[in-house]
Amino acid sequence: MKTAWDCSKCVPAILPLVVGLGALLAVPGSLKAQTPAKPAAKQPLDMYGSIKQNAESGDARAEAELGAMYQKGIGVQQDYAEALAWDSKSANQGNALAEKNLGDLYFDGLGVPMDYTQAFAWYQKAADQGDAAGEVAVGRFHLYGIGMAVDFGQARTFFLKAEAQGNGDADYYLGTAYEFGMSGQKNMAEAMTWYQKGAALGSAIAEDNLGKKYMSGIGVQRDDAQALAWFQKAAAQGNADAEFNLSAIYVMGRGVPKDYAQGLAWAQKAADQDDGNGEYAVGSYYLLGLGIPKDNAKALAWFQKSAQHSNADAEYVLGNLYLDGLGVPKDYAQALAWYQKSARQNNPSAQDGLGTLYQNGWGVPKDYAQAFAWFQKAAEQGNIRGEVNVGRCYQNGLGVPKDNARAMGWYQKAAAQGDPMAKQDLAALQQQMLGEQQSPSAKGTARPNSASAGAQTAPAQVKYLQSSPIFSQIVAFSTPTTFLGAYEKTQPIPDHLSEHFYIRESVLRGETVDRWSQMISVTGVEGGASIPSMSAIKATEMIASGYSKTCPDTYSGIALGSFDVDAYHAFAAVISCGTNPKLATPQSESSLIVGIVGERDLYTIQWGVRSSPSTGKLPLDKSEWEMRLQQLQPIKLCSIVSGEQPPYPSCIGSPSSQ
Repeated sequence: MKTAWDCSKCVPAILPLVVGLGALLAVPGSLKAQTPAKPAAKQPLDMYGSIKQNAESGDARAEAELGAMYQKGIGVQQDYAEALAWDSKSANQGNALAEKNLGDLYFDGLGVPMDYTQAFAWYQKAADQGDAAGEVAVGRFHLYGIGMAVDFGQARTFFLKAEAQGNGDADYYLGTAYEFGMSGQKNMAEAMTWYQKGAALGSAIAEDNLGKKYMSGIGVQRDDAQALAWFQKAAAQGNADAEFNLSAIYVMGRGVPKDYAQGLAWAQKAADQDDGNGEYAVGSYYLLGLGIPKDNAKALAWFQKSAQHSNADAEYVLGNLYLDGLGVPKDYAQALAWYQKSARQNNPSAQDGLGTLYQNGWGVPKDYAQAFAWFQKAAEQGNIRGEVNVGRCYQNGLGVPKDNARAMGWYQKAAAQGDPMAKQDLAALQQQMLGEQQSPSAKGTARPNSASAGAQTAPAQVKYLQSSPIFSQIVAFSTPTTFLGAYEKTQPIPDHLSEHFYIRESVLRGETVDRWSQMISVTGVEGGASIPSMSAIKATEMIASGYSKTCPDTYSGIALGSFDVDAYHAFAAVISCGTNPKLATPQSESSLIVGIVGERDLYTIQWGVRSSPSTGKLPLDKSEWEMRLQQLQPIKLCSIVSGEQPPYPSCIGSPSSQ
């Protein structure tokens, strides 16, 4: 449960380097001009002086070489205007290298407005002279239909001309044509043949792509060692994408021991090449504190750099930062703007984020229909959060007619991807539907009234048993059906990255985790049971200490006593602030806290109630809070049975026995 001293949602729900191997497995062959990788060592200054002297004397080859140095920042400060000037002089003398480099400048809009017509014209001039890189570039225009109709036959002709000169990039692009069907039909075996040819010829993009294939097991047997080897080959040529992928490998520990320092070093190499993915990765290291101190300001700066490259993931994360006020003042309008940028690139996480803004009325008028539309866009791409949110919209009739069957279908989709919140919502819906069948009169149960501290009534009697696998055990307890799951997160514990903190929060229908009158939450601290002298009483005392520091003048508390949860010791207490001054709108806040020391982890179940603020301590009615504790019964802590699905009958029994 989030109080003023418990920032359980401070880190946005991202792990940019790991989630779905997103950028690692991105479709290869972006339309960005493929120029030779930036060499690790810069040209000696005397070499620059010699080339410049020759260029100034009108030598076309030297002019082209000098233009390339300025374009890539080799031996000189990178300067696209100078590159354009020298390449233009050389190209006007018919130099093929300069013609190809001018094509790159116009294609990527470097020092000139982006202009595909001009880019193609220069590429064609280079290709007409038999320049292999120019032939590859012209082939790409035909393959992707850039400013022209897609024509695989023409593309293949140019690629084969370049391949005959030993250009492995041409083989790589032929491979993409067969993999993704631009050749007329998909043929993965044929694609792999071309990828391997390209890598054998030393093409960095082909080497990087083979690394992706071995990492994902697409087209080949998954092999982390092979993936690592191919990424290293490509990175040795300065390929920024491979450097980024090596960063991801070290973060995930795929084929190598986990090593955040190595991961950051590779991400920094990619970022130093002005690579959007590399900049995004470096920002993630600072945001999450992976091997370095957390630094929201530095994270923000790197994400902004990445977003300048239109990196959709960076745009999404910037939306999160503004939504949560991390490194920047909280700003719903900025969050909306960044989510929209990312969503326009079809980023499903950003689409889900837009749905959340519309559902809660953050920065936009509350609009359940718009929220549902965005959730659905995300869900249709297989986004787990989108699938869960579509399910909740159908379950609660938010923006669409209420439809439990459809809700169950979407929960099942998300649960099939292993999402614990979806499994929980699915089990809860199943039990709710069973309860409605057995007790039709329960459908009209009124929501508890929490308008004032003196009028806090006992919750509705209709309830379901929610169960969550949390680290080493299943935690199960009853929850009134008036509560709906609203938030769930597992994140590393700072300074103990091998251990994690888990939280799941449920609020009354129509309320949110930021604006609630009642909230039921369950938390877990991985390895918490092994903390010296830890006990259920100490766990509740630690939470009580946070409350007392927040409201020393209005704090009060009572003990409800010890009891057993299966074979484990538990302790319950009630703690209260007459006024919690750190809330946006001051309110009173009282909570039932149940601490449980499990086999190896520490758990709490909390039931919080907010109401009108009080200048003094709230009177705590012990019998009222004992009723709430009774409502949570049965509370169970069980072993996890391998392969068992929700609602975990080994722990809670079959639904018919409830």
